[in-house]
Parts: sequence; C-alpha cells; structure tokens
Amino acid sequence: MHFDSGNPDLLLLSAPATAALLLLRVSPPALCRQQPASGNALALHFDSGNPDLLRNSWQQAVYIAAGSDPFALVDASVAAAAAIAGGARPRWEKQVPDICSSLGWCTWDAFYHDVSGLGLQQGLEGFRAADPARVPRWLIIDDGWQRTGLDNAARQQQQVLHSKPPPQQQQQQQAGSGPHSHPLPDSSLAGKDNSSSSSSSSSSSYRSSAWLLRGVRRVLQGCQRLVLSGVGAVAERLNWWPLLLSGLRTPLLCGVLTRCLKAFNVATSEHSKRLLSPEFNAKFRPLLLSGLRTPLLCGVLTRCLKAFNVATSEHSKRLLSPEFNAKFSNLTVGPTLDTSSTASAADVAGVIAAVKQRYNLKHVYAWHAILGYWSGVSPLATPAAAAAAASAASSAAAAAAESSAEADAEAAAKELAAAAAGIAAGDRVVSSSSSSSGMASSIVLPRVSDAMTDLEPPCNWSQLVLAGVGLPHDPASFYQQLHSYLASLGIDGVKVDVQNQLELVGSAAGQPGGQALAAAWHAALEASAGRHFPGNQLINCMCHNTNNLYRMAATNLARVSDDFYPRLPASHAPHVAVCAFNSLFMGVIVTPDWDMFHSRHPRALLHATARMISGGPVYVSDKPGAHDTVLLARLALPGGLLLQPLLPGRPTRDCLFVDPCRDGVSVLKVWSRNCCNGVVAAFNLQGSCWSRSKLKFVTHDSSPAALSTLIAPADVEGLLHCLPHNCSSSSSICNSGPAGQPAEPTAAAAAAGCVLHHSGEFVLYLDSSKALTVIEDDGIALGRQGQGEDAEGLSVQLAAAGSDVVTVAPLLELKGSSSSSSSSGSSDVKFAVIGLTNMLNPGGAVKSVSVDSSSSSSSSSREAGSDGGSSQHSSGSWVVADAAADSTAAAAAGDGNGSTEAAAAAAAPAAAAAGCSAAVRVSFVGCGQLLLHASCRPAAVLLDGQPAQFEYNSSSSSSSSSSLVVDVPEPATSGSSAQQEEAAGMQNELTIRFA
Repeated sequence: MHFDSGNPDLLLLSAPATAALLLLRVSPPALCRQQPASGNALALHFDSGNPDLLRNSWQQAVYIAAGSDPFALVDASVAAAAAIAGGARPRWEKQVPDICSSLGWCTWDAFYHDVSGLGLQQGLEGFRAADPARVPRWLIIDDGWQRTGLDNAARQQQQVLHSKPPPQQQQQQQAGSGPHSHPLPDSSLAGKDNSSSSSSSSSSSYRSSAWLLRGVRRVLQGCQRLVLSGVGAVAERLNWWPLLLSGLRTPLLCGVLTRCLKAFNVATSEHSKRLLSPEFNAKFRPLLLSGLRTPLLCGVLTRCLKAFNVATSEHSKRLLSPEFNAKFSNLTVGPTLDTSSTASAADVAGVIAAVKQRYNLKHVYAWHAILGYWSGVSPLATPAAAAAAASAASSAAAAAAESSAEADAEAAAKELAAAAAGIAAGDRVVSSSSSSSGMASSIVLPRVSDAMTDLEPPCNWSQLVLAGVGLPHDPASFYQQLHSYLASLGIDGVKVDVQNQLELVGSAAGQPGGQALAAAWHAALEASAGRHFPGNQLINCMCHNTNNLYRMAATNLARVSDDFYPRLPASHAPHVAVCAFNSLFMGVIVTPDWDMFHSRHPRALLHATARMISGGPVYVSDKPGAHDTVLLARLALPGGLLLQPLLPGRPTRDCLFVDPCRDGVSVLKVWSRNCCNGVVAAFNLQGSCWSRSKLKFVTHDSSPAALSTLIAPADVEGLLHCLPHNCSSSSSICNSGPAGQPAEPTAAAAAAGCVLHHSGEFVLYLDSSKALTVIEDDGIALGRQGQGEDAEGLSVQLAAAGSDVVTVAPLLELKGSSSSSSSSGSSDVKFAVIGLTNMLNPGGAVKSVSVDSSSSSSSSSREAGSDGGSSQHSSGSWVVADAAADSTAAAAAGDGNGSTEAAAAAAAPAAAAAGCSAAVRVSFVGCGQLLLHASCRPAAVLLDGQPAQFEYNSSSSSSSSSSLVVDVPEPATSGSSAQQEEAAGMQNELTIRFA
C-alpha cells in the first residue's frame, strides 16, 4: 500500500503468499511518523502532541500481525486494536442508521453558509418537480443554521479590515505608490479605533512596525542611489562612457571586464538568478512552519492572518447559543439575516415539521462541529430557551431511569469529561465564561508540535492556533444542552464535523492531550446521541485519526474522505481513490460514508458509481433544480430506496499495492457483495492527485490515457459464500473471515438429494455494454483468491475519469432426477440471477432464490433478513425448498409474443430433453428489467402469481450467455414518497418453470 509520507495508522506489507500488517498509534501516542532508516529497517517516531506529556516509552503503541488473507487480516487486527485502545466495536456488531437505505440530500454544496428556510423549500421542491418519485427521504441541514458570531478581538480585526487608514497614512501610501514601491501588507489594516485601549495599542504596534520597516527600506534605497550616482560621476569625469557603452566588443573587455561585471552582479544583486520553480524556497519553511513565534510575526503577520481568516471564512466565529438563527423562522426567509440573531423554537419546529410532512422526509439531521462550531463556543454564549431545556431534562431523566446501563455510561462520560476539562490557569488560557450551563467555555490556545508541523503545516496559521478555541468545560452538559434542544424541534440526528480538532486542542496548556480529550468527548457524544436520536442517527466527520476511530463504541457511520469539491477538477479522482483505500481500514469500525456529490456534474457518473460500491449512504448536494434524474433513477428506486451492497467497497487484491492516480497504468477496482452475487466497480483515476508539497490537488497529466483491466470472479472476496447450503460445489475451500460467516457448502449436500450444483462457472454482466459473459474461474475453484497470470476474466475498457460496473453471479445447475439424468445423459439446466439492469447495482435487487423440485428431498430457508442483508455476514440468501408447483398456472404463462399455449408447447420438449423438471423462484425488490441467464427457454414465467412478459435470447457461443429478461412494471401508486418506498421495498416473486 502506498503512503506518501505522513502519519499513517495502518501499514500493509506484501510478501509471497502472505501479508504483514502494522497498526500504529494503538495506545497512547498521538502522532507517529516514518523516519529515514538504512537497509530494510522501518524507523518510527512517536509524539504525544503535547509538550507537557513526556514519556520514556509507549506501551501497546504498535500492533503487528500476519496472515495469508489481507482482508481477513485487516478485519481481525483493526477490530482487536480498536478494542485494546478505546473500546470501539467492529462495524458488524453495531446498528447501521436507516438513512443508508434511502436517498438523501445535504444543503452544503447547494447553499454553503447561506442555507435558510427558503433554501430548504426550494431545494426539496426542485427534486419533486424533476422527479416526484425520487424526492430524497432524509435531509442534512449543514453549516449555516446556528447562532454564531465573532469575539471582540475578532470583531476588531473585522473593523480594522474595513476601516479607512488615517489621512497621514493615506498620503504616505499615495507617495509610495510608484511602480517600485512595496507597501507593507498590514498598512491597510492599521485602522484607528479610539473606543478601545487594546485597539489603540494594536494600531500603535502596526504603525511602529510599519515605520521601522519603511525606514530600513529607505536607508537601503539611499545607499543604492549613492553607489549608482558615484559610479556615474566617475565614468563621466574620466570619459569612460563610450568605453562602457560600446557593446563590450573588444577581446580584453570580453575576456576580463565582462567576467568582472558578471561577478559583480552576482555578488551585489539577485538579477543574475533565474526562476527554478514557482514554490517558496527553504528560507521560508522556518518562517511558515515554526508556529509564528517571532515578535515580528506575532505583531504583524499574525494579525494579518487573523484579519484574513475573519474576512474569508466562518472559521473565526464561535457558537453563541445552541439555537437556530433567524434564517429559519419560516420557509420564506432567505439568507440575508445575520447569523447572530435567533429564531424562536416554535418557529423552527414548525419549519422542520412542514418539510417533513410536505416532502415525506423520514429524518432531518443538523450539522455541528465536535466543539459546537469551527472555533468552539464563545465565553459569552447563552443556553437555549428554558422550555426546550426543561423538556430535554425530563426526557433525559426518563431515559436514565429506564436503563441503568445508560446511566453508567453517562457517569463514565462525565468522569472522563471532568478529567479532560481540568484547565490549569496559565498564559495559554485567554478567557473563561462564568455560566453554569452546558455552554460554559474557556478560550485555549493550541501549541503546534514539530511532529504536527511536519504532518499538517497549515495548522500553524489556522485560526484555532492564532485566536484559540472556545472549549466547553463539560462535554456531557454541552451535548445535553445542544442535543436536547435539537430533539425538541424534531431533529432526528446529527452530523458531527471537525473531530480532528480534538488532537490539536489537546496540545494546549492544561489539557490532557489529544487522546484523553477525544476519549472524553466521544463518550459524551455517543451517550447524548443515543439518548436523543434513536436509531444510532449520528454521522462522524473529519475523524480519521485513531484517537477518534478507536472510541466509536456505538456509532456506525463516518466519513472516510476529505470533502467533495465540485469546483476543483483535480480533486475528483483522488477522492474516489482515498475513499476506497480508507475503507479498507475504517470500514472495520464504521460504515463508510464517501460524502455527498452533485448529480449534475461533469464527473457525476464517476461519483455515483463510487457511492454505489461504497456500501454506505448515498446523498447528493444538488442546487435547486440542478438534477440529473436519469442518474438518480439508476441509484434509487421509486420512493428513494437504494440498492446498496452488503459490505464496504474495498480495493481488490491486485489493487492493494498500486497507485491508481499516479502510476499511469493501473485501474482501481473496488469489490463488494450482494445477497446472491458479487459486484466490482472499475475506475480510471489517473492524472490528478493530492500534493503534500503544494498542499493542494494537482493535475500532473492533463490527458491521461485510456486503460483496460481484467475483471474476474476471484476479484470478489468470499463469492462462494453466496452459494446455498444445499448446493454441491467442486470447490472444497472455505474463505476465512470474521466469525459469523456461513460455512462453505460441501459435496456432501449432493448426497442428500440437492438439485443445485456449482461447478466453478460464473456469469459476468458489464453495465456499459449490457452483455453477459460466462467464465470458468479456476482460481476460486482451487481456493486461489485474486488474479493470477493465467486468470480468465472480462476485459473492461475505461476512458480517462471513466467507470464501469461488473456483476458477478454464480452459474448454478439444476440437476434432474437420477433416473432422468442417467437415461438421457443430456446436460442439466443452468441459470444465474443478475438483477435489475436499469440500476447501477443490478444484483442489489435480488434478495433470495429458491428452487421447487419434486426430486429434492432436503430443504433450506436461508433468506435475507428484514433489513435486506445489511449485516456483513448476511451473504447467504439462496434457498432450496420443497414445494408442489402449480402446473396449471405455470402453463398459462408465456413470453408475451404470441399464444401462451404455443410457447409452453414449444418449450416443453427442450426442458424434457434437459432432464430437469423444476421451478426457480426469485425474490427481489424494485422495478425495471430483471435479467437472468438460462441455458434453455422457460416454459412459463409468473410475476407475483400472474403471467409475465419476458424475452429469451439464446446463444450458441460458449463464452456468451443466453439471457432471460422480464419486464417488472413500476408499482401502481400515486401516494407519497413513503408509500412509494414501501411499495418499491416490497419483495416481488418471479417464478420460472422449465418444464
């Protein structure tokens, strides 16, 4: 696995027939960096992140393991390390929020901070106007709803920024406005504010620094003029100008004076140098990365950066109260009002109730930062309305009385919070509020260590370091105040952002370090979310370090990437790659969230394919009316129901150690499984990447080449687990995995009279070409997962930024009765179920398959659970059952192209020749075109007991497949989105009789 220097949490090493794994920062270091080492040694440097926390050694800092299966190795090791370090449970043991099963909408990229009540209505109305059947079922009100504002110091910076300079300073600026003048960057910021002594001193500091630097510059300019005038006078007196200005053509001058002049220029000016690169040189690294500790920087540049942050972002603001701002007073208020004003609780509750009822939303989430807002909570913050607080207090008391375990968790959270909130008095504590409510906070100033500087240089000039963070005193009380207010309004869940702040804030004087701070805050967060938002409705965001991950004991949804940046073309390919590789690690603990995207965008299909294969939530951030309804219809069924795979999408084995963004040759393949088949998404992501040296996304190849890759059944890990229990197979392997996976079926099932058999063949369906291909994969049959040099597979061609999807379905044989088979000696009926081809994940629609045969003497009923198989281990959904077929009804069904009786008569001899008399029953959800492979034409097809239209195309080629397509109409309902989703989620039954 490729790591471009930094602070990795997982190192996966490849070796012949095995893999080794190192999990770093298990407990308790905050930072771990790779150090240069000689030979094959791996040197690691550990750092607590807090200069007050010193150790001679770290206990349980590294977890090392090895195994033959890299996926099983990562699953087991990360789960063990998480339990050791912070008590986090693995993903498959925790409840998945139900938002992962339906389409959602987030307001962020639609409105950014200008979200308002009017924006909510316009956005949802845009979806309904574009496609009434696919209005999102849940909503995230992202950043922009809270009451926020600037501290007094930040407000002064804002006033300085927008104020005019004094008249004297204006004259100085005009006098120095020539083409070679370079006024100081702070000269326009030195406004005068006589209302405050602190602002006066700031202005004095600005003026003093400006006068000093201007004086130095004038002295240097005077010396330069003196030297030049002196040389000119000497040349004029000695009449050397003709000699100097004649073009230096004499051999003597060319040989001597030219070299002297060159040397003089080199020694006395920069004019002999040429540009080597557009980057800052090494002299500026100490300046930019040293923490801005010099008096000059503290006096000038720090103020400039603070003013710049105030003017260009919301990151300087702090939370003033947990309440909604006035932009959400009703559904007609736009984004013009100040965010420091308040909307009444009754008005906001009315807005939430209105959008839920009008647009049939199941859930409304609200965004907030881990510490309230980007720069924390203001020391002047006030609590929410008394009524909401009282209501929440009573519900909290009832919940605590209901569950002693929950009360214990709350007590533990408060104990950790008390340890983390012990802020010692010192020069790093700027101010503190005296409020006794959950909004009480103090401003603390983080200290950026050298290790953090090497990892994230921008930390040194972030607003958190320059102006401090408003850290609430008691996390449990803070979340009680915030979440009780939100729950009282009808908010169903929260998206909790910038959790990585905890590591930086933990470096402040008097703080216990990032790890202890994260433990306290996550314990309080999960206890509060569990109490106020039933169903585990919490999305963790920007939480990628193990200080946060290893403490997610209950929550089961987390972002695994940086933001989706719709206006940064170079960001889209790296976004997909980062999500896939991070899911290998983070997907053990949480359900991965690959972030929102725009359905109408040049890279919309790339992102939609990525969100489908992620196995996590799918939500867009479309602007009002800017929707691609065709693409959304490939992701969501009517009513918004998704067809997501069962497992987190992860790179295939042959992609674990490639660089799909920069090596110029590799295609990224991401695999997952459905109930009855596997799915592989392929991406051409070459051409752009994240640059650690430039700290931005860059395009290193503006015209990346088209690439091809081979997709084989062996790319889907554990594909044989999709086979039914009562299915014999030529494979005798059982792919290893976490406890709870079903045992691999063996040939002993055949002796019990099972009518199903799998001989190692698979049917591959390519989304772009709509073609079926039959492949025999010896790798799986012989227990070799991953592709070898002689692997057989399906070739997929991808243009730059292109993507495609392959569904991999086991090809099963329907064995006839022993007498029939032995007498005829003919081949048996073979079939495979692909799914709904109008969807990006066709196989996600198929929930179970059963076979009715009078020759079968055994039965199994292993159907998908009520959640559609959302658990990691709900992979076995095939069913073999004993049942008498209704031959009268079956004979009445035809292909819709003529007489049903004639079709049945024509199909019967072929089925009889095959020596098989059985009916295949497919349980599925959704509508569209249901695709299967069948080796012979069926005698009849029934949909929910009624004759169904179908089309059968036979193929004589051994590599191509005979297809059976059944048209499944959309449910006849004109009701709400909830009714449409319910109808789309109801399982249909397709019965196919071959005799």
